[in-house]
Amino acid sequence: MEVTNTDFPPAMLGHGDGMSGLVLAGGIVAALFKRERTGEVTVVDSSLFGTAAWFNAPAIIGETVDPANNTMGKYSAREKRHWSVGDYATADGRYVHLTFLGDRQDQWLDLCNLLEREDLAQDPRFLTSVERAVNTLALMDELDAQFATKTLNDWKPILNQAKGVWAPVQTVGEMVNDPQAQANRMIRMITDEGGTQPIVMPPVMFNEDAGPGNPAPNFAQHTDEVLAEIAGFSPERIAELHSSGAIA
Repeated sequence: MEVTNTDFPPAMLGHGDGMSGLVLAGGIVAALFKRERTGEVTVVDSSLFGTAAWFNAPAIIGETVDPANNTMGKYSAREKRHWSVGDYATADGRYVHLTFLGDRQDQWLDLCNLLEREDLAQDPRFLTSVERAVNTLALMDELDAQFATKTLNDWKPILNQAKGVWAPVQTVGEMVNDPQAQANRMIRMITDEGGTQPIVMPPVMFNEDAGPGNPAPNFAQHTDEVLAEIAGFSPERIAELHSSGAIA
């Protein structure tokens, strides 16, 4: 998604609380499965730092192998890129993202045809994947100029025919209304005391359902139910705790 201003190509999103929670949940499930199978108890550890490092592993490894490359600090800089994976600005200041992994010859020739730049396919600098890698900056200049001739909406039906993978770089608002997001019910509307608003559903579905999408509980809303159903406290004991101020 587009998270930077129009002066720079879209930046990679950070990874924080949400992904760390998913990682920890996966670890807990694995530990429970091990206990079920072996009877052994495992201590599960996770952290925000560790999750961020793991999801940014390619950049960290690249920085370690070649410190001078500084890929972590300049991830989207042109000199760090290959033409086949990256963002190209359109005439209306939006971006298309190409992910032509492996730089396959058939995908390259197909792209040249769709862009109406068959001359690039015959250019000695770009005849093979090796030559395109050597001359990738020159090729990006050519593609920059071509993508800048049409708006993002103009390019969409053209690139939808491509053999390689591409996607529009969307705003947050566009993501909410994306056909895939709608079809998979990633965004749902809920109503609570504050009114009706959208929520993003968890990315894991069970039997094609991510859950009811209920509003988050208010403070202490379910205290009595938890103490009664899980802890086994009697109504009298719960009343005592309320009276003493131990629970709200």
